[in-house]
Amino acid sequence: MAVAALSVGILILAAVYQISRALLPSGGDVVADGRGAPASQNLAPLDSDSDGWEDWEEIFAGTNPNDPQSNPSFSRGAQDGRKPSGSEFIAATIYSHTEALRNGVSPQTLAGAFESELASFIKGHTEYRKYTAADIKATPDISAESAETYRDAMRDAAEPLLGLQYSELSLYGEFLVTQDPSVLVELALAADVYEKVALAMATVTVPQDAVNIHVAAANSLLHFASTLRAVVDSEEDPLGAYTFLEAFNDAEENMVGEFAKLGEYYVKKEGRITDKSTSI
Repeated sequence: MAVAALSVGILILAAVYQISRALLPSGGDVVADGRGAPASQNLAPLDSDSDGWEDWEEIFAGTNPNDPQSNPSFSRGAQDGRKPSGSEFIAATIYSHTEALRNGVSPQTLAGAFESELASFIKGHTEYRKYTAADIKATPDISAESAETYRDAMRDAAEPLLGLQYSELSLYGEFLVTQDPSVLVELALAADVYEKVALAMATVTVPQDAVNIHVAAANSLLHFASTLRAVVDSEEDPLGAYTFLEAFNDAEENMVGEFAKLGEYYVKKEGRITDKSTSI
């Protein structure tokens, strides 16, 4: 296989094992930048009749986006109970935005609306069960020794990531070039691995002061797995795949960022061990 880039799973292991950052691609710091969040809290999708249904959803469903009495009566964003494909979303959005332009809506407003609509569409295809602190077994022991035990348990939980040899994005790029269905199978199996690690993390006993970091890291794995599956499922829908690629990148960055925080937690706790041994 021609793909040579490292799987993002290796970056996760770098945080769990605290491998030197010099070993990471480009050797830079990993920082979560929150790109998954909208650029403005004022962005709103088009809802011309203010009935709670976005215009593109009504166009997709065959109802009138300008009549509040005409709206879908089934699951949100679905036609006959079916979720729209990426191509259907793009087509319905183009139509609704063209009508909005004719009615005097500014291009700037439409640009903001599209960002919000795209986020809503992607969310509908990448939903996953999120863990909370209540799902995690916590210990009140927040000593450095407890953190070391926690790290060892996390190494065991993350071990399946060692089997991921290639960058998921590079693999998908290879599929686009070769159309080899076995590449999609490999991507689907990778999604299973990320989910498996998240499930294993839910069984780990966590120091109380690391619970929030732990929950965020586990959820980032589930988010990445669900987004990766959405990309795989859109194999026959090029526009659909395109709509998910940015979400894929955001999910990947978020996951690496959350595990970087976990690595920082370990480093701080290790410092306490060093300080203690030095003072004796």
